[in-house]
Amino acid sequence: MIWKLPDWLSPGGPRAAANDQVEWEPTPEDIEEMEARKRRSIDRLIAEGVPYIEHLPTIEPASYTTLRSRQEVVQRAFCLYAVTIAGQLKDPSKALIELKRRRLMPALTPRERGFLQRPLREGDCVRMGWRIEAAAPLMWHLGRVRELPRPDAPIGAGTPIYFLDQLRPEEVLEPLGERPIAEVLDEADLIYRYHWAARDAMLNGRPAPAGLNLDVIQERHHALNWLINYNDGAEWDDVTTDT
Repeated sequence: MIWKLPDWLSPGGPRAAANDQVEWEPTPEDIEEMEARKRRSIDRLIAEGVPYIEHLPTIEPASYTTLRSRQEVVQRAFCLYAVTIAGQLKDPSKALIELKRRRLMPALTPRERGFLQRPLREGDCVRMGWRIEAAAPLMWHLGRVRELPRPDAPIGAGTPIYFLDQLRPEEVLEPLGERPIAEVLDEADLIYRYHWAARDAMLNGRPAPAGLNLDVIQERHHALNWLINYNDGAEWDDVTTDT
């Protein structure tokens, strides 16, 4: 959507390029919240030695944001875990057993279903093997992960996310305490700015700054944008990670 913002705020207003056109007028409180969130993220980037640009827009305020439902988040996290395991093992059988046992086959996206039901290809296995990084912020939101680590290394096999299949079907549906919208938006804003820095380095032939991992950032950014309904509630396969 193209955000209707005061002229003095552009181009530092909420992200707009990839959305449909909808008018929205932020309140002074919204503007204060968005700018404060952006500044906190930039302060962290400065402390870590990560490049940034001041004119990268703010993201949506809490008053405009509706998070995905608990059921959607739980189902999406498990589907991401399942395709990760299929990709890493190069065998979909374990993933399909767990998905069918939990009656989650309808929750798969078209791309995920195609991946699991067709002969596995090496490139697809590699791509899906990274989906565990997208599951991490969703499990964090559900309170199943205490904190999100800095996106500079892949999640280790010893993290709770890798043991989703050991939970009873009903147990995984019980979050341990959902994060409030403000915390989710803080993470979404920060990963957005991390992504700009890592992507800019890649496009200019430089290594990612300050040890950042672009693959981890990409997956986490995708998940957080989906969680906050960026792209006007787009389906998982259609969510973008604009920078």
